[in-house]
Amino acid sequence: MKPVTKKQFTFSMQWLKSPIVVLMSLVLAVGAGLFFPTFSKSLAPIGDIYLRLLQMTIIPILMTALIGSVGKLCASESARESIFKIVTTSLIFLFVVSAVALVISLVVGPGRYLSQEARALLGKTLSAADQSGASDGPASRGAVEFIQAMIPTNIFYDLGQGSNLSILFFSLILGVATGVMGGKGAEHILEIAEGLFKAFFKIISWIMYLLPFGLFAMLSNQLANTGTETLMAMLRFVVIIWSTALLIIVVNTAIMSAVVRRSPFAVLSAMKESMVIAFGTTSSFAAMPSAIQGLTGDILKMPSNMINLVIPLGVVLNRFSMVMIYVAASIFAAELYGVSLDVLQLLLVVSLSVLAAIAGAGAPGMVSITMISIVLLPLGLPAQAVVVLVMAVYPVIDPITTLTNLSTNSAISVIVAAGYKGETESQPG
Repeated sequence: MKPVTKKQFTFSMQWLKSPIVVLMSLVLAVGAGLFFPTFSKSLAPIGDIYLRLLQMTIIPILMTALIGSVGKLCASESARESIFKIVTTSLIFLFVVSAVALVISLVVGPGRYLSQEARALLGKTLSAADQSGASDGPASRGAVEFIQAMIPTNIFYDLGQGSNLSILFFSLILGVATGVMGGKGAEHILEIAEGLFKAFFKIISWIMYLLPFGLFAMLSNQLANTGTETLMAMLRFVVIIWSTALLIIVVNTAIMSAVVRRSPFAVLSAMKESMVIAFGTTSSFAAMPSAIQGLTGDILKMPSNMINLVIPLGVVLNRFSMVMIYVAASIFAAELYGVSLDVLQLLLVVSLSVLAAIAGAGAPGMVSITMISIVLLPLGLPAQAVVVLVMAVYPVIDPITTLTNLSTNSAISVIVAAGYKGETESQPG
């Protein structure tokens, strides 16, 4: 009997990455989470193990991608122009997402037309939150605190803690220093960064064979832990988040299609793996390697140097998910407490939601929710109780908001990279 070759083994296992198999795992996860909650909760360790496998390579990929791409960018003549384009494009998208969320929130009305039962349930939850002081603590960070959190005192400690913001800052500084330094020393550093980057991508490609099993365990457990009563009471809020997210994803796909001059189906085909990972794992970081591979692969063929820079930056700094949640939750709180917001206050909601999202950069989703106090307190609305309600339905909205994060950052990357005259080779599979 002939031994199985590497090529034959890869082909025989390829069905595990099939979109049909992945979709079936998602459908089964929804059914298991809703109808077999006890069984679904028992799968939590399996989902946690799979997520850990993905996260194992995220920080190394983040660092090597940024060091390599920033180093090469700073060695070129287009550094200043590229940085300006990244910042302005990101800000424009943040404000557009905030404005879209506001319009949909005002039309749907998350706190309007609530039944007596829903109002009673929400009132009980709000009262309990106020009495217990839930979510008390530092709800916001000032400029000084933000800078302090960004600058590491010991990069090895921050690597161990997974402090994404400080790791990003360190990688940017090291990349800039390498690019400015020049010479053979810089070339060696960039070669090492590129080699490690490709090696970690290979590890990710192996982990993807377990994707259907990991998604089933994580999504079913997430749905099993969501209270159906609170979910029904906040159904309009959930609808607003999902509607906003789906609209933005469609627009992002259309933008990417126009920029790369390929059909929307081709764009979705290139990004399908990263989109499934983002939705199933609710982690933009876990989906980042696949997003880079999709954007620089044979279909979209975007320049790898720029994509390797913009995607990691966007994943850490551009929190479109939080912008949507802050806006919808602000309108929900205003309607629930009977507060009428004028035009200036609505503009304040849009602006402060963007500011709060930026201020919460690098923090986990659940922690970032508390940053809504930046938006609510100037409006005279209670923040603590609203945070409790949003956290109650967060598992239901987290998958689609994470997918929106990935989609919007991918659109920004395509726009920024479109005019970049750098490398265009695809990433390793």
